[in-house]
Amino acid sequence: MTSVSTLTILAPDLLAARKFYCDMLGFAVAADYGPDLTKLQNDGCALLLARCAQVARPDYPAAAQFALGLAVADAGAELKRLKAAGVELIFDEPQDFPAGRFIAVRDPAGNVVELLQFNP
Repeated sequence: MTSVSTLTILAPDLLAARKFYCDMLGFAVAADYGPDLTKLQNDGCALLLARCAQVARPDYPAAAQFALGLAVADAGAELKRLKAAGVELIFDEPQDFPAGRFIAVRDPAGNVVELLQFNP
């Protein structure tokens, strides 16, 4: 099987995307490849921010789409922190899923990011 090498996050405003992913989610810029492409520091597959033409607003979780999932220690604490920072929350409370709890937020381009707290 082929391994995953890159995840590209599309955003019309790359500066707003960089601010969200770095300031709100703790990533750092690993490299800039001009005004339309930024690589974020990550231990797993490469995360790229790439410029696109328009904001997306997929009907989460009803419509087919891709959501970036990030592991967190405490979904409830992350919800409070991101809410205080003015991040767009999809749910007002952590949601249960078979492996634990999660919250879902939208980045400035409308992309969904899930912060997942897995059961021990």
